[in-house]
Amino acid sequence: MVAFWSSIALHRDVYSGDLVRAHRNHSGLQRQDFDRRLDLFQATLDETAPTVDAANYLLSRTEIIARELARMLFECPREPKTHTGAKQAD
Repeated sequence: MVAFWSSIALHRDVYSGDLVRAHRNHSGLQRQDFDRRLDLFQATLDETAPTVDAANYLLSRTEIIARELARMLFECPREPKTHTGAKQAD
């Protein structure tokens, strides 16, 4: 998580994970969970961000990520599984 948020907040290229795959591993995750998480994140920013501008910046980045992640999780079909070594038909 530290690497992910460092990448977001500080524009550091330190996160190399698969955000979609990490969230797909959580059984029972629903679209409305993202709204709740954003509310909690905003409350945390209100209490901890050093400035209003910093809080607004982080929240705007987080909202974009949450929207895209929710779209990938709930609107896009999962990638089909392929078998290693299987020949593809032409």
